[in-house]
Amino acid sequence: MALFPLFKMHRSTNIGRQLYDRMNLVGNEIDMIAFKSAVKVGATKNAPHINDGKTLASISKDFLIKTNKDGTKVPVKANSQTIDYTTDIIKANNSKNTLAIGVQNLHNIRLQLNTSAHKADVRALGTQLLKIALSNIIDDAYYGTHKEGRTPRLGKDIKKDIIRCMNRLTNIGIDNIRKEFYTNGKLDDRKVKAYVQNIAINNGLGEIT
Repeated sequence: MALFPLFKMHRSTNIGRQLYDRMNLVGNEIDMIAFKSAVKVGATKNAPHINDGKTLASISKDFLIKTNKDGTKVPVKANSQTIDYTTDIIKANNSKNTLAIGVQNLHNIRLQLNTSAHKADVRALGTQLLKIALSNIIDDAYYGTHKEGRTPRLGKDIKKDIIRCMNRLTNIGIDNIRKEFYTNGKLDDRKVKAYVQNIAINNGLGEIT
């Protein structure tokens, strides 16, 4: 997902001003807004959605702010959820005209996913890259016809080879898990415990007994 910060300078445009002011409205703050073209399907449950196909006028309606007689500013569409930062209590707004908001639990925000990318001998092939590559291989077309000394191969055979290689990599991963966590064919609780403890310590959680 692509992230772009919204600075105060963006208030120079009408839609930029509406988004900036609405996102910083006290009591109804919004940290992130999701644009349909910039996020993965199903990965934006915690942010208001904006369909890029909408006109600026229709987008504006969701982020309008009105001023009360006493001078206070309130949103036309209040957040569906709010959080009390002093108690971490999340409150739901059950009124009908609200802006869908999700509150994320940031308790584990500083925990980094443990990887060893710099030491690995192999790399994972991204699913999107794989789908694009395979979709461009035509089953009934011959490849390598202009390569001297090589026998042309059908696209469907090339696909089969790729899938076989992926299955082999999966089996290698399974074998590595068995070597690391199994003893005499059985899951070794002590090895699993040591692994979890090592992750906790490396993430600054201290000693765990």
